[in-house]
Amino acid sequence: MSHVAKRVLPALAFMGLSLTGCSETNESTVHANDWYQSGREAVIAAQNVQPIDRRAKNVIFFIGDGMGVSTQTAARILEGQQLGVNGEAHQLSFERFPY
Repeated sequence: MSHVAKRVLPALAFMGLSLTGCSETNESTVHANDWYQSGREAVIAAQNVQPIDRRAKNVIFFIGDGMGVSTQTAARILEGQQLGVNGEAHQLSFERFPY
């Protein structure tokens, strides 16, 4: 047996033993259903947004300089936690704009 196999096989055996006790629990199913329901409600809300048919009076153009995905995620989590809600599921004000 090679020296690599001597190191890898015990690790694989440990992973196999530790994963055998894992199974999908009712809690994870409930969690998945919550995400499904939340997504479904978001789709229904988006479908109910009525288009604006008249000409725009003003336009506000946001340039988010330095607003990469990681910065937005950090801001979303921080604001959510400060409000006492789930930071990861929180939305920033500009993420809720209908248009």
